[in-house]
Amino acid sequence: MGVEQERDPRERDVQSIDFAPTSLTAASDRRWRRSLPLLLAAVVLVGGVGVVNHQRRKPAAAPMPSPRVSASVPSTPPPISGSPHPRPWPTATSGCNGQAHLPLISSAVRLTERTGLQVGLGPQLTTVEVDRARVGIEPHLRLATGEFVTQVVPDGSSTLALIQTCDLGARSRVIRIDAAGASRQIAAGRFDGLLAGGRHPWAYQYPANNTTPERLDPLNGGPWTTLPAGFGVVGAYQDLIIGYQAPPNGSAPNTSGPLVTLNLATGRVEATIGPGSAVVSVSGGLILWTDGACKATRSCLLHRYDSATGTRSSQIYHLGLSTDAYLGDGLISPDRRLLAFQLHRPSPDPRFDPGHPGTPSDIAVLHLDTGQLETVPGVELWAKASPSLAFSSDSRWLIIGLDEGTHSSLLLWHPGLRHPAAIANVPGLTGYGSPITARLTGQ
Repeated sequence: MGVEQERDPRERDVQSIDFAPTSLTAASDRRWRRSLPLLLAAVVLVGGVGVVNHQRRKPAAAPMPSPRVSASVPSTPPPISGSPHPRPWPTATSGCNGQAHLPLISSAVRLTERTGLQVGLGPQLTTVEVDRARVGIEPHLRLATGEFVTQVVPDGSSTLALIQTCDLGARSRVIRIDAAGASRQIAAGRFDGLLAGGRHPWAYQYPANNTTPERLDPLNGGPWTTLPAGFGVVGAYQDLIIGYQAPPNGSAPNTSGPLVTLNLATGRVEATIGPGSAVVSVSGGLILWTDGACKATRSCLLHRYDSATGTRSSQIYHLGLSTDAYLGDGLISPDRRLLAFQLHRPSPDPRFDPGHPGTPSDIAVLHLDTGQLETVPGVELWAKASPSLAFSSDSRWLIIGLDEGTHSSLLLWHPGLRHPAAIANVPGLTGYGSPITARLTGQ
């Protein structure tokens, strides 16, 4: 392993790591890119809160059928490679008069390890006892007809849930769920998403046009905060809001401006982190970003900035990709050693017509200390699918929620497993993805 170092007054460390991508089953190389707001609206890591469903039934957990390979796997032989007539990508009816493009799960197995995990999954945050593969339905959320959970974020020992309807421009609600599963409404208004990582969560509102700034609701009864024109939020840490600051020419928030931290107490930019770049992940004040796509024929330079200490470093990864790939919208494990993200494949699946110019994707995990790149075996996602991902609080398990239209499926995996473990299927039409929370109970 070669090491290259470059020093500046901020102790910028650049380390070069050579490692080819590995998977425990044969898989092709991949590439991926999505927009960050989808991450903020679908994926959250919760280290200590169990969340439950609203339906008025007995709170005792009901047994689920044995875990299965997803029904989305084709039941008839697919066309052979090179067929001029590939089948449409499998779909299922979902909520809001929509269709879910199903994940293709080919190698899921039963869980054989003890996890101590309780997971809330799906548009009603139904509780799943992972080690027993049991789905419990509890009455605490009290959702109205047509409402569903679109996002969850941690708030100490509690969880905040954004409740919306099929009309995302309509009035929405924010509910606080405590560790015992009891819930109460704390805010109502037109919210586009929730922002965690600061001293307290925020609800944010996208700009109505290119000249309207984003706004934040502190969700504690205080007044809204209007952000500077052209500022696009990507994360938060304590009193800092992290985002892109577009040039002062009336342009919309985008990645053309520098990545900065904005101090809400003073209203001033506290630090300029780097030039306009592709943010990979923001978690616990740690920001990861690249200068663009990781090139197949060259190294991938991954930058990091720690908001707590103001220090930054950069590391060069030689991932052996066969095509350019973006590492955007990733999820950092609590121990800061793993980065989970979607990685698009270099070519389409010849069996299916995706109805979209993009390529299928895999769920990948990058070991930030060694540069090893693994993919979750046997899980192929539609080009524009967005799985819900979370790490357990001990960083051992990657928890995967998949939108299958009529239900949400739950998988678990950790580096070293030859196959992901299929845990349970949570019934209920999905609206906008399958939000997920995780609690390590130690049971």
